[in-house]
Amino acid sequence: TDAEHGQFAAKFIYNGVYSSYAINKFPISQHPSLLAGYIKSNIANGDTVTVHVDLFSGNNIVDSGNFYVTSSIADYKKIEISISQSYISVDSALIKIVGGKKQNTEMYVDNLMFLKND
Repeated sequence: TDAEHGQFAAKFIYNGVYSSYAINKFPISQHPSLLAGYIKSNIANGDTVTVHVDLFSGNNIVDSGNFYVTSSIADYKKIEISISQSYISVDSALIKIVGGKKQNTEMYVDNLMFLKND
């Protein structure tokens, strides 16, 4: 598929019945400052695609960040999603990507990574 980095990117396409999405929760050892990555999109009029991140301490969500796209982006664009810093110790992260709810909406997401500002 079309990718910003490497050979593949995740492509999210509304199929006419269900919105496309991905959810992944995984362990982390440090509290990141932001989630960076690249996106491009073809957004149907009035639709929204999102990238959301939650940070956990145990079973509690302690910090988060959001990114919304409401218009098309023809070429890959770097995004940086700021993550709140209200809690010092975190043990896991959840990233949820939702690809819209209208026909002809599609979004590519590539090369996501957590970054820590010192």
